[in-house]
Amino acid sequence: MEPFQDLKRIDHLVITHPHLDHYGGLRSLLARFPVSHVYLSRFYAQGAEPVFSALVRWMTDTLKVDTVLLSQGRPLFSRSSYSARCLWPDTLPHKTEDPINEGSLVIRIDAGKASLLLTGDIGFASEKELLAENILSSCTVLKVGHHGSASATAAAFLAALSPEIAVISCGHDNPFGHPAQETVTRVENAGITLFRTDQNGSVRMWITEEGEIRTNSSLR
Repeated sequence: MEPFQDLKRIDHLVITHPHLDHYGGLRSLLARFPVSHVYLSRFYAQGAEPVFSALVRWMTDTLKVDTVLLSQGRPLFSRSSYSARCLWPDTLPHKTEDPINEGSLVIRIDAGKASLLLTGDIGFASEKELLAENILSSCTVLKVGHHGSASATAAAFLAALSPEIAVISCGHDNPFGHPAQETVTRVENAGITLFRTDQNGSVRMWITEEGEIRTNSSLR
């Protein structure tokens, strides 16, 4: 919780999919901060473990947190200078060996001249669908899919987004070997500034009123 010492409240909290590494801190966050809105995939219950479904019920029924179910095209919020909308999923992917990860919420945030794409744990299969639907456009910051897995962040996906900054979220010496070297190489060969939480620690970003992105990491 140290990176959030100066945080007073959370307006919008997104749970991309029901895997523990993406919702494990939810109970602690809800206990520490007022949370206005929590967003889940409309298809979250398909394949979710009972503990996650129970957590959602506690959050909505006991805490009375506004819980919003998202699917492709639905906005999260829209203000005069910033907005967010859901780009994926349109349905829960079934033609894949990894439907929960491939069904992660993909959220685009636009703030002035800056934009961010948050990709959960989607891989090549969902990237291909998003490219085929022609709904991607360039962004300033990309949260790299599936912790930098070898099965995510294809060259064509990077080319369509052309981000200035990419962030890979993964633990130091994690048992999965994330991020894959080939994924890191693809990002670096595209001339993108890369932050890795296993090397840089917590990565924080601010968007100025002029739409500039400022970054800070806890290690370097």
